[in-house]
Amino acid sequence: MPTPLVSYAVKNFFRLNRHLPPTPIGWDPSINRLLYNDASPWKFFRWYFSLFVLIPVITGGSCIYVIGWHLLSPRPGLGIAHVFQYGIVFIAAGTLTGTGIVILLTGQNDVLMLNQFLQADEEIHSENVGILYFFGLISTNLITRFVVFPMVILRRTDVCGHVLWERWGILGNRIVWVADILIRAPLSYTFFNACQRSLPFIVIFLAMPLQLMVKSIAKFLQDAPQLGTGKTLDKKTILIFKRIQLFVIIPADLMATESFLLMGVGIALSATLNFATIKFLDYDMPFMYYAMFPILASLLILVMQALLPVAIGLNQDSAEILRLWKNHVAKGGKRDLYFRKTLKAMRPITFYSGINDTYLFKFDKSVLGTYLSAIHTVGVWTLKLW
Repeated sequence: MPTPLVSYAVKNFFRLNRHLPPTPIGWDPSINRLLYNDASPWKFFRWYFSLFVLIPVITGGSCIYVIGWHLLSPRPGLGIAHVFQYGIVFIAAGTLTGTGIVILLTGQNDVLMLNQFLQADEEIHSENVGILYFFGLISTNLITRFVVFPMVILRRTDVCGHVLWERWGILGNRIVWVADILIRAPLSYTFFNACQRSLPFIVIFLAMPLQLMVKSIAKFLQDAPQLGTGKTLDKKTILIFKRIQLFVIIPADLMATESFLLMGVGIALSATLNFATIKFLDYDMPFMYYAMFPILASLLILVMQALLPVAIGLNQDSAEILRLWKNHVAKGGKRDLYFRKTLKAMRPITFYSGINDTYLFKFDKSVLGTYLSAIHTVGVWTLKLW
């Protein structure tokens, strides 16, 4: 099971959100396992309605409307800071909707597979990963709900506020002012809670399995050089390795698509957040509001550093394990014929990125540098354009 800090963070993440519309995915703290409720989607209508209607149509549509009108005919009071904020909101809205689609279509299988990972080992995380979970799941929950949301409403910087301003004009009428708050507050609250509630699912479903694989492969790599000095390669070890490979091969197409989309979103969000951090440093913004940009940019980098190097390391370490095993059985003569044939057909654990079954690239040691360079390049181009 996960370490106590990870369990505590995940358990309290679900507890803090228990007053919100229920989702199909839950957590059982008594056994430290995820649960999937396979009831009809109508039971979770409010959550799906927010992800598939309120956020993409109203929030995302408002972003397009506001950015479009500013580019065609700049409005007073709407600056470049607002445009980039709403660009970030639009990207986040699309990610939230995509997360909802994945959970609706494959959530049950994903939960079953993740629980199998958790069952395969007693402890899959270090405390450093637990700290990342705690900060990502608990701190962002509280900051979003009690700092960012009230500030956005009070300063009228939410995207729906600009749309209503365009329709209603100056809010001098008290009735119009009350109606304005009653419309904007629920929409903004829904969006911010969906962000802090849905995006951690991505980390839970990706980080936990990867960390378990890392520990298993590290054990194989530690034992491999000792073969022939009192230790021998057995069928059980090879079967465990193949089992880990199956956890990668079975959902390969889905994982490739998810990784491609998430990497694209990561480039767009990272470049935009870095731009905002630099460009708006001397902008007239409250510190806590401005702090969203560097904090979110740092969190994205932490997530990338927690996932990409792990996937790359698995490929390199599994390749080294197979090389050491092949060298060992090559010295065994005819009695190791089974192992030679088996190992000859085995390949390193490899993650891919692409669209469905069209793989564009694999996660090898060159990917991380290329990806971080792409973020830097996009950020530089953005700064030059503005």
